[in-house]
Amino acid sequence: MKRPLCFLTLLTSLLCACGPGSAPGVPVTPGSADTVPPAVRLNVGEGVVKTSGAVPLRAEASDNVGVVSVAFYDGERLLGTDREAPFEATVSYAASDNGAHTLRAVATDAAGNRSEARATLTVAIAGAGATDTQLPTVRLSATPQTLTAPGPVDLTATASDDTGVTGVTFYRGETRLGEDTAAPYTFRDDLTAVGAGAWVYRAVASDAAGNAAEATTTVTVAGQPTAPQGAEVAVLRNSPTSYTVTVRPVPGFPVSRVEVYDNGRLVATDDQAPYSADLTYTAADNGPRTLLVKVFDGRGGVAEVTRTLNVDVVATGDAPPTVSLAPDALTVTREEPVTLTANAQDDRGIDRVEFLLDGERVGVSREAPYAVSLSFGAAQGGTRVLTARAYDAAGQTAEARTTLTVAIDAGDFVDRATPIQIGQSIDGVIAGSPRDIDIYRFTGTADDRLRLSVGGQGGPFPNSTLDPYVQVLLPDGKTVFEQDDDSGPGYDAELLFNLPQEGTYYIVVTSFRILDDPRATDDRPTNLYRLSLSRR
Repeated sequence: MKRPLCFLTLLTSLLCACGPGSAPGVPVTPGSADTVPPAVRLNVGEGVVKTSGAVPLRAEASDNVGVVSVAFYDGERLLGTDREAPFEATVSYAASDNGAHTLRAVATDAAGNRSEARATLTVAIAGAGATDTQLPTVRLSATPQTLTAPGPVDLTATASDDTGVTGVTFYRGETRLGEDTAAPYTFRDDLTAVGAGAWVYRAVASDAAGNAAEATTTVTVAGQPTAPQGAEVAVLRNSPTSYTVTVRPVPGFPVSRVEVYDNGRLVATDDQAPYSADLTYTAADNGPRTLLVKVFDGRGGVAEVTRTLNVDVVATGDAPPTVSLAPDALTVTREEPVTLTANAQDDRGIDRVEFLLDGERVGVSREAPYAVSLSFGAAQGGTRVLTARAYDAAGQTAEARTTLTVAIDAGDFVDRATPIQIGQSIDGVIAGSPRDIDIYRFTGTADDRLRLSVGGQGGPFPNSTLDPYVQVLLPDGKTVFEQDDDSGPGYDAELLFNLPQEGTYYIVVTSFRILDDPRATDDRPTNLYRLSLSRR
C-alpha cells in the first residue's frame, strides 16, 4: 500500500565572523610563516547515485594551525563552501547527469595553504520510462599466462560502461576469489595449493543497474594435473543409433561439470552426478566420430579426454515415432512426487523415451509405460517446461511438451527456511494459512552489495492480488536489518543493501495487509510473487 511519507529536516547553521587571515579561535603569531598545508579526506557514501535528489558530501580536514574553509566542487563547478566542521555540502543529480563525476574537496588554512581530496561518484538514474539495459564491456588478462611451476598469477580487468562500472568480481572456475570496486581492477591469485593444469579465470563486471558482462582467460601450469584427472570416461553402445557417455569421478577428485563435444560441436552438458550424456545418430551421421569430453573440477581446472567411435546406421524408409504427454498441464502446490507419463508408439518399436526439464535431462525410460517421477520444493518455483523425447530403433525422434507451474509455499519458520542463492529467482504464493509468511535463507560475505526484489503485479504476475512486504533478518534470525513495502514498481518491494558481516541471512515475505493490521488475513491463492536476489 502506498503511503505519503513525512520527513522533518532540521538544518542548523553556525556562522562565525573572523578577522582577515585568522581561523576561529586560532592565534596567529606575527611574523610566523606557516607552510604546512591542511590534510583533507572526502566521503561521498557508496559512490553510486540511482535516484534523483540531494547527495550529501562530507570532508574531514585538519591543520597544524587551523582550517579556515573547505570548498566542494563537481569538476570545476563550485557546489558550496563550509567554514566550520563538520565540513559538509550537498549536490543534486538527475538522469541527464548520468555518468562518472569527479568531486573535489579543497581545504584552506589560515595562512592560505591549500590541499585537495578527490572521489568519483557514478550517477546512474533511470530516465522517465527508461531503464539501463546496456551491458558493461570487460576484458581480462593474466600475468603470467603460462607457469613452469605453480605460483602467483596477477589478474587485470579493463571494464567500462555508459553509466559507470560499480565493480569487477574475479573467479577461478566457479570459486569466487574477490572483488575490486575501483579501476584498475586487479586481483592476485596463488596456484600453489591447486597445482598443475589449465585454470580458467573469469572477470564479471557489473554496473549500477545490475547489468553484468563476463570475460575469461586460461592460465596453464606445467606438470601433471592433480584434478580432475581422477575421472573415468566411458562410451557405451546401446544400439546402432544410441550411445551413452558416462563420467565417474574417482574418490578424492571433485567434478562439477561435464561437457561433451561431437566432432567439435557441443552436444551435451551435465552438472549433476551421475554425469552422463546420451547421443543419437542417424544414417546421415555414418562414419568415424571424435568425442571430446571436458571435465571441470569447479576450481578452474579442466581435463580433456578423447574417445572415438564409428557410426554405422542402416538407412530405412521408416516413419518417425509419435509421442504425447499426460497430463498436458499441471500446477504443483505441494512437496509431493509428481508422475508424468508419455505415450510413445512406433511401427518398429520404441528404443527409449527421454524426459527433459527446462532442457536438462531428468530421466530415461526404455520400457512402457514410459514415465518419470519428479519432486519439487519452494526453491524451484516458477513455470517449468517438461519435454518427452521418443526415439525409435532407427534414431528418429518425436517430442511432446507440457507446462508445469510450481507454486509451493515456502517455510514459515527460520529453521525450515527455503534456501535461495545470490543470483537466483524463486516464485511463491502467500497462501495456505490466514496470516501466511514465507521465509528464505541465503549465505553472504561482509560488504556483499545486493539487490532484493519481490514482484507481483508490477512484475511477472499482472493478475496477482498480493501487495508484498519484505524484511531481511540478521544471522540471529530475529533482528530486522532491512525492510520495504513499495520501493519497486507499483506495489512491489525492492531493497538495495550491503551485508555487514559474513553469515546466513533470512528473507521474510508476507502481505502488507497482514503486516499493517494484526487482525487481518490474506491467503488468496492469487497472491503470487517472484523473489529475486542478485548482486549489484
